[in-house]
Amino acid sequence: MTDHSYDRTGDDAVAVTVSEERMRVATVRAPVEVVRITKRVVTETVQIPVELRREELTVTRHRLDVNDVAGSSGGTESSNGVQSAAGEERVFVLHREVPVVSTRIEANEQVTVRVEEVVGEQTVQAELRRERVDIDRDGGPPGSPDRT
Repeated sequence: MTDHSYDRTGDDAVAVTVSEERMRVATVRAPVEVVRITKRVVTETVQIPVELRREELTVTRHRLDVNDVAGSSGGTESSNGVQSAAGEERVFVLHREVPVVSTRIEANEQVTVRVEEVVGEQTVQAELRRERVDIDRDGGPPGSPDRT
């Protein structure tokens, strides 16, 4: 920073250039963080109570008195009046409900990610140097040095 060049002017005067540091602050864009967005599947067990129906066979027996048996012709008559022969077989198919589970994908949320620029202020500090010119006079009055 010190330049020992002196300029002489035409009238025997000497000009000394005095310099100082000035602070200039600029900004540079620098990466700070890398962010990745990923989706992942999380599985959870869900329990839902379901009401299920089933058919049951109910057998009701009635005692027959002697008059009912005398009127039959070797077969038995059912309560609905249908005559069935001995050894005839009736088949009943009983049903029940069983749970059937199915899944489908439904959108329930949308996530939006946006980069926003936030402006803040930071104080920057630096030490700056400055040149001074001292002039010492030999033979002048004591204690009177000139300073600029």
